[in-house]
Amino acid sequence: MDLLDFALKNKNDIAIFKDNAEFYQYILLRILNDADEPIGSWAIQDELNHHGIKISSPTIGRYLRLLDNQNYTVKVSNKGRILEGTGKKALAQYDEYMTNEMFQSSMRKATKITNVQKLIEVYIVRKAIETEAVKLCVEHMTQEQLKRLYASALEYKNTAIRGESFLEPSLIFHSIIGEGSGNVVLSAIIDLLLNSQKTLEKEMDELITRAPDRGLLQSEEHWDIAQAISKKDAEQAALLMEDHMQKLIDALSQS
Repeated sequence: MDLLDFALKNKNDIAIFKDNAEFYQYILLRILNDADEPIGSWAIQDELNHHGIKISSPTIGRYLRLLDNQNYTVKVSNKGRILEGTGKKALAQYDEYMTNEMFQSSMRKATKITNVQKLIEVYIVRKAIETEAVKLCVEHMTQEQLKRLYASALEYKNTAIRGESFLEPSLIFHSIIGEGSGNVVLSAIIDLLLNSQKTLEKEMDELITRAPDRGLLQSEEHWDIAQAISKKDAEQAALLMEDHMQKLIDALSQS
């Protein structure tokens, strides 16, 4: 992706420009610099249309006159405009900032993809382990643990309704599943995986599984799992857990 493409596609995320006028002045400087000859507003409009940007020729003309007033551009008879030395210097300063922004954006996207992939891997392992753990819960979970399991599912739902982060109550539910399995090693592995997930999610600004509507659905799935354990139905509990974890994996895979 070149600087022009990057600027046009990330306009709302670039902080250096104080307003639209300055942003489009930069875009015009970049287009003029890339041209082999003087170009006018119609040619610039065609170039912007090629990039999916709709802007009128009179508006482009107004921005070009602003560049003229700053001695960034000069008109060459009726052929159009070219950059002056001061315009090239201004463009070089903008380009330095934009190059850094493009690099940072690329790094952020790469990090996000990497973290999502790692998170999916955590869920895949959790799915296998917790499907087995929930079967053991049917046999070993105490009434006190079951009460806490229901409480965490309810807190999960209420937190989602309030529009707050529901990561903590979600992880608590699954930690209780590990504890309730009665297998100390299994419980420790689940807690280790949950801590890994928590660390990964803290590094991510957005995540599809954090959406409030998904939170409500996921909290209902937690409730259903708790009910299956209450009814001593190991097969149903395992099926519900497997389905619950697979839905999370699928959502992350499509994000």
